[in-house]
Amino acid sequence: MMTTAEKLTALRRAMARRGLAAYLVLTDDFHASEYVGDYFKAREYLSGFTGSAGTLLILPSRALLWTDGRYFLQAESQLAGSGIELMRSGEPDVPTLERFLLAELEDGSLLGFDARTVNTALARRLGNKLRTKHIRFAGDEDLVDALWPDRPPLSAAPVWELGIEYAGEARADKLARVRAAMASCALSFPVARLTVNLAPADVRKEGSGFDLSLAIGVLAASKQIEPVGLDRIMLVGELGLDGALQPVKGALPIAMRAKADGFVALVVPQQNVREAAVVEGIRVYGMSQMKEVISMITGQERFLPVSVDTRKEFYDQQYSTELDYADVRGQQQVKRALEVAAAGGHNLIMVGPPGSGKSMMAKRLPSILPPLTLAESLETTQIHSVAGKMPRGLSLIAQRPFRAPHHTISEVALVGGGLNPQPGEISLAHNGVLFLDELAEFKRDVLEVLRQPLEDRKISISRVKYNVDY
Repeated sequence: MMTTAEKLTALRRAMARRGLAAYLVLTDDFHASEYVGDYFKAREYLSGFTGSAGTLLILPSRALLWTDGRYFLQAESQLAGSGIELMRSGEPDVPTLERFLLAELEDGSLLGFDARTVNTALARRLGNKLRTKHIRFAGDEDLVDALWPDRPPLSAAPVWELGIEYAGEARADKLARVRAAMASCALSFPVARLTVNLAPADVRKEGSGFDLSLAIGVLAASKQIEPVGLDRIMLVGELGLDGALQPVKGALPIAMRAKADGFVALVVPQQNVREAAVVEGIRVYGMSQMKEVISMITGQERFLPVSVDTRKEFYDQQYSTELDYADVRGQQQVKRALEVAAAGGHNLIMVGPPGSGKSMMAKRLPSILPPLTLAESLETTQIHSVAGKMPRGLSLIAQRPFRAPHHTISEVALVGGGLNPQPGEISLAHNGVLFLDELAEFKRDVLEVLRQPLEDRKISISRVKYNVDY
């Protein structure tokens, strides 16, 4: 059996024959799975490091392995004596892979890797970072295969259909919508069985926001349309039976993710466009029909991206409030208590007979809180967007939220969760006021779940199928 040093030496000889200045070995597969099959454990075979996350870079005179904090001790132990340097990702003075390559590689160098293990987000980051030095990519280089005589075969396990509790909606219902939308555009759904890869495989997918991208992907794969630059455009939207685009939840965080992943354009339903256009650095288009999307991506028609002056819109709305604290007359002691609570961010309990003005004054508390900063506004907007609570036509939430759930509310509705996890009333009140009117009428179990969020300033929900933090 070859040692790690012997494997690296053999790999470097193969690199020299192909003119590669560096070779990347990633922990990934076709589906961007968190835990890859044995066939794709090339990084583990070469380095001896068995953690589930790690990227190995081989240079003519050095070898380095990046991994995260979960595996620092394990990697240090398993890499000892191998000649591979451990790069502790996230630690001070430890460069990212992209920065290291930019500093080490010479102009015009050739970087090799097995393209089956490189997702589009990483490819875009590498391309954007290394283009200044004209670094070229060789993505068809599986150099490890020749060095691995007993490499396990590719998995041949059958594909199975996820149950509706995981998918959120039956396959037949999704396909029916897509077929109807295609028919409305005088296009046809291929009469064949299709496999759609929604990577990464270990991340749960739900909702109808994939309809548009699924339809366009099928049309492009079946050669019914010839899109231009489709790999740089993110498509999000639910399709109606007539091909109309329906709004989706989470347009703002989707736009932020699209920008972070290097997409140059984002297409969303018209109702979501102002919310998504808050994100700068990416072109956002609002569409009403799938026909418009097809015309745009095939170059048949030009559309202008929507632009939102985020700061102007934020400051224009910042002091607009329906209920004003100035409306309160008298009640000097209570007003003083509310002012102290607002200034210091304190909790407050109000006790008094019915009709004395407790609820009236509580509803006006947001008007004397310090105004939201732009960062707080974006944070609050993201939460309400994910929950589907964004007011129609509004791009930013500029006033502090006020949430007053009924005393019959359940624990799940208060803290969040459910079959498809959603933020609860506590999260929706973030940066604002959570008002529990008729406190004594709330169930004890509901009040008890407030304890941990008040202490930790966050909500952690753990279920068999998911773990989320709000």
